[in-house]
Amino acid sequence: MFSIHGRSRPGRNNFFMTAEIRIKCLTIYDYMIILSYMKNIDSHARHEHYHPPLKRARRPQGIAQDEERIRALADFFRVIGDPTRVKIILILSKGGLCVNEIAHLSGISQPAVSHQLRILKQARLVRCRREGKSIRYRLDDTHVERLIRQGISHVSEGRNP
Repeated sequence: MFSIHGRSRPGRNNFFMTAEIRIKCLTIYDYMIILSYMKNIDSHARHEHYHPPLKRARRPQGIAQDEERIRALADFFRVIGDPTRVKIILILSKGGLCVNEIAHLSGISQPAVSHQLRILKQARLVRCRREGKSIRYRLDDTHVERLIRQGISHVSEGRNP
C-alpha cells in the first residue's frame, strides 16, 4: 500500500500513482538506468535527434590476431617512414657494406648511421655479419627493397588533377 499526498489508496494499481512514487517502486539498478538516460538526454539536448548509445558488438574470434598484424604493419611503416632510413635502405640494396662506407655514401655521420642501423636491425629489415674487425650490413630480404622501389615508383608517377 502506497501513500499519495498523505492518503492511502488500497486496491489501486501502480498506474494511478504519480511518477515520483513509481520511481520509488523501482530497483536501484532501474533507477541508475533512468538517471543515465536522463543525463544522456541532457547532454544530447543540443542535437535534433536523440540516439541512445549503441550496444557493444561482440568481436569476432580472430580479431586479436588481426590487431597484432595491424600493429606490426604500422610499426614497419613507422620505421621506414624516416628519410634517413630510406636512404640507408637504398644504399644497402646495392650490397653489404660497413658503417663507414654507408656513412660516406649517404653523407651522414657515422654515429647517426649506427643509430639508424640499430633501429633497422631491431625491425628485422637489416642483417649484420662480422667480417674480421668490421661488421657488414645488408638487407634482410628482397621484400624490403621491393617495397621501397614500389614506393619510389608511386611517388614518381605523374598525378592527374
